[in-house]
Amino acid sequence: GEGRSGINSRFRAWEAFNKVEAHDLHYITEPITLDAQKLYTSILHYGLSPSMIIIDTLSSTIEGDENLPHDMATYLQQMTYLSEACSAAVCTIHHPGWTTDTRPRGASNLAPTIDTLILAKSNGERRGILKCQKQKEGEHFDDIYYRLQDVDIGEKKPAVTIIPDINSNGKVSIQLENELLTSLNGKQLTAVELQNTVPEMSRATFYRRLRELIKEGAIQRGETGRYSLSSEESQA
Repeated sequence: GEGRSGINSRFRAWEAFNKVEAHDLHYITEPITLDAQKLYTSILHYGLSPSMIIIDTLSSTIEGDENLPHDMATYLQQMTYLSEACSAAVCTIHHPGWTTDTRPRGASNLAPTIDTLILAKSNGERRGILKCQKQKEGEHFDDIYYRLQDVDIGEKKPAVTIIPDINSNGKVSIQLENELLTSLNGKQLTAVELQNTVPEMSRATFYRRLRELIKEGAIQRGETGRYSLSSEESQA
């Protein structure tokens, strides 16, 4: 997969920072085209029982063209076969669209077929956010903020791992909440109109915070289904 030259140092950085030893991690560093049956045969040969298989990336392992629905369907069938044969979750890393990050790049039959779609997006300054764009079973999870952390592993330069970014989570949430409340100043908006004022906030986070703001008395829902600031908030 991509970035294979630094995979050992990244594993070591993760272990060093979390003060744990990772077990049963196996990876292929040579470029491959995904052949689920061949890969499953190798897994059996080495006596492995994976709980998760990560493929990095879709575009570098697909046989054919990621923009063609037929080739993408074949690739998705390979993923399904691998998941069912190994009783494991199969995750493939892919890039967002060329002009938008609301959908994956390539053929349109990718997003409707998979169970879960997560967008990893940079916030700048070595920080990022994980946004749940699809969850076939269950509710979307709230946004997860992370940052890159340098870790000394005894080499010439530090390696990098990813850790939760608690401070960023709080700052971003407060900023977006203020934008949400400001958008209601003197207005009555539907839930969709209100959500569109804070596009950086995921759908799950938006509706969770909307319920909390109603419970706190900052926002009220009228008989027409539109939302507005409560009288106390409007006068403040």
